[in-house]
Amino acid sequence: TLLVIVYDTINQSTVQQILFIVENFSTEEVVLKNRYLLTVNNDDKNDVIDFTNKVEWVKIYDTRGNLVYETKSKIEKSNLKFGYYIYKAKLKNGKIQIGSLVVIK
Repeated sequence: TLLVIVYDTINQSTVQQILFIVENFSTEEVVLKNRYLLTVNNDDKNDVIDFTNKVEWVKIYDTRGNLVYETKSKIEKSNLKFGYYIYKAKLKNGKIQIGSLVVIK
């Protein structure tokens, strides 16, 4: 609350009270990596890319620009064949981010 008291030259005053509400939102900026790697060699490393709570959606395109996969949360190794892909993601803050995804053995 802000209380403002204003006086004039003959000592008359007026009072105004202003209520401020501060909402404490996280200022952490969501940024995805420029390049992701998925491997399909069954070593339990790089098997899943988890975008949960970061994006509204992710679209995966092949090098010809064809949409090959779409998700709102995770990309698992079984969803894509070996190769190079481009991803386009709409972040929770409304921004669009583009990067690459490589699927290898």
